Amino acid sequence: MALLYSHHSSISTLVYLQPSLFSLIIMALSIRLQNPIYICIGTIALLQERWLSSKCTDS
Repeated sequence: MALLYSHHSSISTLVYLQPSLFSLIIMALSIRLQNPIYICIGTIALLQERWLSSKCTDS
């Protein structure tokens, strides 16, 4: 298991991750660093999904 410890926040966080989950997180972060547009497209898709779901509940 991987142990992550954050010194950057005012409240330090201790998180245990399974190795497979840890590698998925590292892979996703490296993709986002290589292609920043990926983040924008994901954010737009998330906002669009929230907007559509709120539109459906308002009807």
